[in-house]
Amino acid sequence: MARDLNDLTAIVKELEDKGASLEILDQAIDTSTAAGKAFLQRLGVFAEFETNLRKERQLEGIKNAKEALNPTQLAKKYGVSRATVYNVLTAWDWIDGQWSTEGRLRGWQDGASF
Repeated sequence: MARDLNDLTAIVKELEDKGASLEILDQAIDTSTAAGKAFLQRLGVFAEFETNLRKERQLEGIKNAKEALNPTQLAKKYGVSRATVYNVLTAWDWIDGQWSTEGRLRGWQDGASF
């Protein structure tokens, strides 16, 4: 219904200015009463809070992705082909707090350098 608390407040004010009120039947919210206005504003505060949390998590994820080395960067760093990097990344798994091949790298010994 609204993007943020200010937008919600503006919508309710506009309705009041036109002599109307907002009544949400399934949630028993009626902006013609003080309790209804307060409840709607509380819902708006939490909705805006959740939106801000999502935005923060998204920005953190973007930051982490930019800092992470991609296969091309790893290949350059270690002087190998990108195919080698992809083979290593798909062959190893993070299991119980440690890297493991679970036998998928047949012929390679544990600790072998790539």
